Amino acid sequence: MAPRIKELVRARQAELRECASIAESRQDDAGRRAVGLLRDLEVHLRREWNYVPNESLWTSNIEAILRKNMKKAMVFKRELDAIKGATADETRFKRNQRLIEIERDSLLTKTERKIYYHATKIRGTLSDDEERVDPPGLLAYLAAWFTVIALVGCTFVYLVQITSSDYGVGRSDLWLVSVIVMTTLFYAIILPIEILFFQLFLPSLLAKRMERMANPVRVKRFPYKTALPFRSPIAYLCAIDSKVRKSRIGNHVMGLQTGDNQVDVWDQLDVIYYDTTWVPHAGTRFYLGLVAFLLVMPDFAQSVVFEEFLLLIPLFATVSTDFFELPKALDT
Repeated sequence: MAPRIKELVRARQAELRECASIAESRQDDAGRRAVGLLRDLEVHLRREWNYVPNESLWTSNIEAILRKNMKKAMVFKRELDAIKGATADETRFKRNQRLIEIERDSLLTKTERKIYYHATKIRGTLSDDEERVDPPGLLAYLAAWFTVIALVGCTFVYLVQITSSDYGVGRSDLWLVSVIVMTTLFYAIILPIEILFFQLFLPSLLAKRMERMANPVRVKRFPYKTALPFRSPIAYLCAIDSKVRKSRIGNHVMGLQTGDNQVDVWDQLDVIYYDTTWVPHAGTRFYLGLVAFLLVMPDFAQSVVFEEFLLLIPLFATVSTDFFELPKALDT
């Protein structure tokens, strides 16, 4: 299989080069720009299949890609088979939604997936059963909040009494002030900043990209004549599941794969280039680089590290102030 893939990759390279030679023959600014874009598409094609000059090593890379995607396809097939709805139409709808999610996931980079899933997890999603539950009435809502406040208040009063009896008046006052300051600091400052950072700021860095990827069917690709399986698991699912092949996203992926999707190259080249080789602009890359250490951590660790970092800012400010004021104090 790998040797055949290598032939197909080279055939697609030839298509891009042929198109580039046509653009170069135009001898104008638009033609020269098109040549640059087509060469970048060729570089992306080689990277997509982990091209290296060493033939045996490239064969091993392609085999690894095929094994990885086939494993993913088998996992996704079991997941799709487990999806059941109340009716056949509902089952088909849920399967199609999951297929779109799989395709969108394959189009995103690892960093983009981290941000996307972190944002959606924080916002939360409701299951079908939860969506059918009516919201509570005003009286029940107020009663629930009153119960929560009463329980927390009683616990706090009891804790203050126990602490004051152990510490005495002086130490109890210090402890009480410390608790009030830390509670206010966390719930009034740190927690809102954390929500704004993870739920608004990070997703805003990739807002346009996520909006484009919301519907993978709109994604444009170069209309190759050479059929070549994509890196997307959907192409492998189409090979082992006829229902996926007949779905809208399956037809889209296979159409892109075989060149059935007719696209006017010259009119759509900018869009094709953007959808194929998109990278964030310099400002976005800078911000993503600053928070890269957070994105590689589990979700719970991200929140903990972010909160502790904000708590260390007042400490750092105090220590640095004392450090710079110390020479003046010694002189005095």
